[in-house]
Amino acid sequence: MALFGGSNRSARSWLLARNLDFNARPIDLIDSPEGLRAVCDYLEGYRVRA
Repeated sequence: MALFGGSNRSARSWLLARNLDFNARPIDLIDSPEGLRAVCDYLEGYRVRA
C-alpha cells in the first residue's frame, strides 16, 4: 500500500488498469500462481527502488 501513498483508491485503480509491462490488467493476472508471482515481483522491484 505504501507504493500507492496509502490510498486504497490508487491501489484499486492500478489493479484494474491495463499495465503496459504486463500487457494485461494486474487483477486478471493474480488469479494464477504464475501471474501472482509476476505482479508481486513487479511491485517488489518498485519497493526496492523507493
